[in-house]
Formats: sequence, C-alpha cells, structure tokens
Amino acid sequence: KNISLIKANEKEVDIFGLNSLNDIIGMDFLKHPIIPASVKKLMREGKGVDFNSLFDFDRLGGLYISNRKGTLNLNTKITPLYDDKGKLQNFLVVNIDNTETTNAYQRIQEFEEYFSMIADTAGVGYFKWNLITKEGFGISQWFKNLGKPTDSILSDDYAEVYENVH
Repeated sequence: KNISLIKANEKEVDIFGLNSLNDIIGMDFLKHPIIPASVKKLMREGKGVDFNSLFDFDRLGGLYISNRKGTLNLNTKITPLYDDKGKLQNFLVVNIDNTETTNAYQRIQEFEEYFSMIADTAGVGYFKWNLITKEGFGISQWFKNLGKPTDSILSDDYAEVYENVH
C-alpha cells in the first residue's frame, strides 16, 4: 500500500524549496526518508499523528529536488479523512515551519544564560515591577544578590521591593 500526495498548496513550495507543486505530487509518504517510521506505521493503520521533526534537506535521497539547504524545525499534523461510511479516503497533512521561532527562542535563551553569568559575576540582577497591579518578577541573580532563595517571588510590599533599588 502506498500513500501518495495528491494535492498541496503553494506554501509547500516555499517551505520545501520546490520549483513547483508538480515536484511533489504523486510522492509516496511511506518512502519519504525523513518521515519517522513510527509516523508511517500510524498512517498505515489509518491513524492521525502530530509530530515535530528536524527536516534535513541533505537526507532527501533524491526523492525530490529542493532549492533549500540546511534543516527546518517542522511541526506536522496528519489527520485521517473518512467518507460517510467510515472508510479512510485520504489524509490531510499540515506543515508549519517553526525554524525562525525556534531560532529566536534559542537566541533569547543564549542571551539569558550570558546575562545570568554576567549578573552572577558582577553581583547585579534585575526585576520588573508593575506599580498598578503590584506584580512582577525578578531573575534568580536578583534574589541571590539579596541573600534570598533564588526561587523567591517579589513581595507586593513597596518598602521591601524598593529598599534594594539604587
């Protein structure tokens, strides 16, 4: 049994670096080298699945030609579609390219780690406080430098919050 792609939208051209949709129409999902074996098994059983993958264009093995290089952080949702008698007719496959979002989160995390190292060494920290709602947060170095447990939460007592602000 094969599960062939019969239709796709133009966004797939962009995501997968295709010249046209014709490059992938007719492609057998079960022969795709990047789709995990566990996903292929579920599709053979007529089941849906959501999965994340690192879509490495170097692993395509000639299945189709792509203008893209490198790796995508791809979220894929596969939903089985049934006729009115309950017989499996097809699958709806939705791909979302999360590469830019993932890269942005990684850059933020790297910055936070770098800032934490600097704050730890310099004996500084920061907190954010909303005067109206009396809510906020502080990074672990803020509390550490005050001699408090690093998992502390900011008090809504102005005097306590501001006694350490310079």
